[in-house]
Amino acid sequence: MRTPRQKRGQDTWDRLLDAAEELLADEGFEGFTLTAVSRRAGVSNGAIYWRVDSMESLYVAVHQRTVERLRHENAVFDEDPPWAGLGAAEVVTKAVHELSESFRRHTRILRTLILRSGSDPASSQRGATAVRDAAGRFTDRVAGALGAEGCPEPDVVAATIFRVAFGALVARITWPEQEAGPEISWERFVADLSEMASVYAERHVA
Repeated sequence: MRTPRQKRGQDTWDRLLDAAEELLADEGFEGFTLTAVSRRAGVSNGAIYWRVDSMESLYVAVHQRTVERLRHENAVFDEDPPWAGLGAAEVVTKAVHELSESFRRHTRILRTLILRSGSDPASSQRGATAVRDAAGRFTDRVAGALGAEGCPEPDVVAATIFRVAFGALVARITWPEQEAGPEISWERFVADLSEMASVYAERHVA
């Protein structure tokens, strides 16, 4: 990828990435073609190839930008003020809600990226790195609160909460057609997930 050096070039690059992301979200990787991206972005095929050497490189750029957005949003777990004065169960509830919000904001593009990772090792590796970063920040925050209230294995409990919450959110946005039983709104789903996590956490606090 060629890095734009001028504002005009950066604006064109951002427009190209926006169009590519929208196309991936709407059509999936199967519909991700140079012609379609060119049409949405309002730039020529040549302008695209001046910046990237292939459609795969453009896909990687979209993936990396999404990962950076999520990394920025996950910084909330590193900031102390939003968590000040909260008990362990409240921290767990808030942590699950914060994690869920990232999924909600980026549902459509995340679904495409997750599905692609099943057949593309490079995508899988980038995704795994992003998940480990999110898991580390989430579990550090939750484990700290659990440990402060006497949990004997705060790291284990926090990691379990993350894995269950993350797995449930991935399944919810990626394979909604496979959900059994009555339809559950996103708000109810997150509220129930948060409650289950906080109850589990309370069981492990002395």
